[in-house]
Amino acid sequence: MADKLPLAMIPGHIVVTESFPVSSSGKINYELLADSVFAKHVQDGLGDVGSSNLLQLVKTAFKDVLSVEEISDDDDFFTMGGNSIAAAHLSNNIGVDMRLIYCFPSPSMLCAALLERKESLNIKVSRDANQDESGRGNEDNAIISKRLKLDSNINVAGGSSPANGYPWNSVAICASCSFSRCNKVVYEGGSMWFCPVGDKLEGRVECSAAILSDFTQVVVGCYRGKIYFLDFLNGNICWTFQTSGEVKSQPVIDSRRQLIWCGSYDHNLYALDYKNHCCVYQLPCGGSIYGSPAIDEAFPFSILWLHELEAPVFGSLAINSLNGNIICCLVDGHVLALDTSGSVIWRYRTAGPIFAGACMSSALPFQALICSRDGSIYSLELETGDLLWQYNVKDPITSSAYVDEHLSLVSDRSNLPDRLVCICSSSGSVYLLRVNSGVAKVANEPIDVEEFSRLDLVGDVFSSPVMIGGRIFVGCRDDYIHCITVKA
Repeated sequence: MADKLPLAMIPGHIVVTESFPVSSSGKINYELLADSVFAKHVQDGLGDVGSSNLLQLVKTAFKDVLSVEEISDDDDFFTMGGNSIAAAHLSNNIGVDMRLIYCFPSPSMLCAALLERKESLNIKVSRDANQDESGRGNEDNAIISKRLKLDSNINVAGGSSPANGYPWNSVAICASCSFSRCNKVVYEGGSMWFCPVGDKLEGRVECSAAILSDFTQVVVGCYRGKIYFLDFLNGNICWTFQTSGEVKSQPVIDSRRQLIWCGSYDHNLYALDYKNHCCVYQLPCGGSIYGSPAIDEAFPFSILWLHELEAPVFGSLAINSLNGNIICCLVDGHVLALDTSGSVIWRYRTAGPIFAGACMSSALPFQALICSRDGSIYSLELETGDLLWQYNVKDPITSSAYVDEHLSLVSDRSNLPDRLVCICSSSGSVYLLRVNSGVAKVANEPIDVEEFSRLDLVGDVFSSPVMIGGRIFVGCRDDYIHCITVKA
């Protein structure tokens, strides 16, 4: 192995375990697995290294991998020229999980994270072997723990009441749900509808749903290659279309032609008539389709230009309706703006990989919202690519954001209304961020982005949410499509 692979790809430690921790969907829980490996690894690798010595050790490793003479405590690894291969090399040299480098990209941040985890190791090791850092046991106990946490008789904050906020309703959790805003916790029970996999859907859902403009049907694809048309009000199946491969791209609504455009892993792009329930077009594309198509009605459907990119594109393209420019997100963390001739206007680099497309909305004009696996959502100015604001949820995000264009909130600081931006972390947390709609219009005005609410689902989430009028639709790896509402 040493003769055929780079040093960074050769294991430095081998950990023997009797079994792998699994999530509610039966897949390996990589977070718990990394923590269990990290505990032993940190004990072996860090030993009694002090904070000052550890910082120097980390900085030396940064300099060696990046081939630079000097590096400061706060220099960003990726800004200094690091990439995924260099990150793998660095993680090998230091002996840490590679994901820590994306979450803590500077020497000082990484050192602080390592020391914090080192201090917590004694506590983790003394716990029951079936428990993780949150005190949860096996998967059954984890569900029970969540339900206890959401019990309104146990966790109602002092002085809080339903009048102080907007409670969540999730149809897939049979207990009350909670969120926090201004350190107050609100609870509400209730359900709308859900579509469990195995009962109505035949495979797990990892793409976002699309909703027809007349609010009659919800359209979503699944791993078994089917595209489902569900009744908006009750979730009943109106029609299904079978493709020959997994469907992981969000369907796109073409209202003018009453079509649904959706790609499949069978290399075809399909145009489905959602009123007459038939396939109108089947266009071969020569490869598996990961992202959604973008429809520009100002041009005929013919190839105008072709631009070769330096990294794969896993997310959907987005078109600026004002000038026709295209926002493209690359898996290496770059965001590009291309004009109508295919020339690059600007580029911006995030601190982590991007697996989803940009979100643009008339409710937040002049902004492109980019979600990255470094746990941050970035707001970029559409014309220049400048960073307007950034919010980190401290958990990887592999799906797109969504702006509710049918719900606005009165702002305390501006004459323009606040909007709600919905994002989902890979571990299953659904966040609502409150953003003022005039944030890009007023120069030099402080940008205040706050977490409006949060709900933790039972399974992982890799699909992008759709939010209309305070109602959120999202597919989850607990084998449910969730319909979540925000109520006054």
